[in-house]
Amino acid sequence: YTAVSLKGCKIQESPKWLQDKLTTIGLRPINNIVDITNYFLMLYGQPLHAFDYDTLEHKALGVRPAREGELLVTLDGSERHLSESDIVITDQDRAVALAGVMGGLDTEVTDKTRRVLLESAVFNPIAIRQTSKKFNLRSESSMRFEKGINHATISEAGQEAANWMAYYSGGQVVPGLV
Repeated sequence: YTAVSLKGCKIQESPKWLQDKLTTIGLRPINNIVDITNYFLMLYGQPLHAFDYDTLEHKALGVRPAREGELLVTLDGSERHLSESDIVITDQDRAVALAGVMGGLDTEVTDKTRRVLLESAVFNPIAIRQTSKKFNLRSESSMRFEKGINHATISEAGQEAANWMAYYSGGQVVPGLV
């Protein structure tokens, strides 16, 4: 699991060439940050997830099994009642994403976002497949994790995507990779 942060980002439409590439492969353009995560998903086969850093109260990401009955509202607006077989990304103790499947609504990148935390990771393929199937929630990311990720390019994909995000948002990458 790696993370890199950016500051001073302006969330806006992606350049037309990027929107066209995403549309051609069946993905809906959203904004410059999210579109870059989707582009790099297709380029590297590496799922990435961008969090609005300022919505992370404790700024302390972790990964753990969900708690039985824990609730997470995912980016599609659906309430997910989790179990211990699900893996979550946390902000200290609060679940903020369903690992490998879909991010949480509370930490989504919006036009108000100025600081971004970009995740690049690998998760257990069997656990991701079980969670995806349980919620009938097939995402581009979950499909890649289910098939297996190239461990050698996790950091490279995240770092290069962060550089693109800085360029296309007018922001800057904060030095350091966690």
